[in-house]
Amino acid sequence: MTLKNFAKNIYDFSPFFIQNVILSNEGKKLLSQRFDENYQRIVNLWEKTQWYSRVGLEEYQNEKIRDLINHIYENVPYYQKIMRGIKLVPSDIKNIKDLHKLPILTKNDVKENYKELISKNSGKLWEGHSSGTTGSPVDILWDSNTIAVHNAALWRHRQWAGFEFGRPYAT
Repeated sequence: MTLKNFAKNIYDFSPFFIQNVILSNEGKKLLSQRFDENYQRIVNLWEKTQWYSRVGLEEYQNEKIRDLINHIYENVPYYQKIMRGIKLVPSDIKNIKDLHKLPILTKNDVKENYKELISKNSGKLWEGHSSGTTGSPVDILWDSNTIAVHNAALWRHRQWAGFEFGRPYAT
């Protein structure tokens, strides 16, 4: 029996008030995971960058693309292999118009190279999967920054629709 199954059995056979304590504790963990310092950093960044001019936004995007390409070249085994195989170095990709130089990453590529797509310097990762609406689901990993971006986007959209952060609502 795995630890996860053991914990589920404890939960399943506990009285309701113990189940409520367990769920409250899990809820607090999720809240701190979803709305940590990364979340606030993303919200602040988006508040600032939404007012960039078109040229300013393009410059910012190109800077981030160059950072990302350098990161994957140095830290992601799959992209190290792919880029070296086609003799592509980070300096070959200067802006968004150069992205065509990279081969398209397909769902099959992700399934076949799952472990090689994990950055060497990734921190804690949480497992998830796609919905599988186009066939079979794909396993994915989320880091704390990805979780923060997801929640910042979700709450930004909710606030545009009139929701207030922290106020109860039905889904």
